Amino acid sequence: MTQLSEGSAGAEQLALEFGGRTHYGQLIAPYLTDDVRSCSFCDYLHPLVLLEGRFCYLTLAIGQIVRGYAQICPYAHRTSAAALEAEEVSEVLTMKALVRKAFVTVYGSRGVVIENGRPAPARWGAATAANARSLDYHTHIHCIPAAVDIRPDLRRVATEYAVGSMDDLRALRTETFAGGPYMFFETVEGEGYVYPIDGLDLPSQFLRTCVARRLGVEERGDWRRHPGMEMIAEARRELVPVVRVLWEQTGDQR
Repeated sequence: MTQLSEGSAGAEQLALEFGGRTHYGQLIAPYLTDDVRSCSFCDYLHPLVLLEGRFCYLTLAIGQIVRGYAQICPYAHRTSAAALEAEEVSEVLTMKALVRKAFVTVYGSRGVVIENGRPAPARWGAATAANARSLDYHTHIHCIPAAVDIRPDLRRVATEYAVGSMDDLRALRTETFAGGPYMFFETVEGEGYVYPIDGLDLPSQFLRTCVARRLGVEERGDWRRHPGMEMIAEARRELVPVVRVLWEQTGDQR
């Protein structure tokens, strides 16, 4: 478990500013100040985790645009959902369906899904020319309990392709845009769309900002400035019982 490092004045200040000397405030603060020196999704924060599977885990996001904002992450260091192995894809799809059911129960909406995929199926430390720009990135599939449509925003900056599943995403990425980076958006109804972004100079946290802007809380798009620590404890209390009952019903416990 990550703790505040001694002498980390910036992290200590942020812990006080965003959550006081609370459990979650102290855990999250090093991530807000870049005091963490390992991959934050490989070396993940267990108190934020809602569910652990065999190949993936479900965690609350640092940067709660709305309460309950969660992320599905593979244990292996992959740089995009399009680079997942078949077993990982299967569990991601199971978790995605599960968390959307939980969102309906707790928040009354299936929510939407977003992902920012980087080039190449990189693993941590595998410094090759093809994936060198992506080795610091561990893919995480964002599940957001809000009925929002950001397709108009994405179509303004990139070409839109419809995809039916993550397997389709892998094929489209390989055959149509040569393994490059992309944005993915899945609607409340479960329709998937992918947007290749190779060569585009998009601002950091572009997808999150699009969602936050559509919800009228654009400032929450920046997870470092608005980590939403005040929402995390309540979201955990709301979601854990529902998520774990649904997981037991799948018969696929770790």
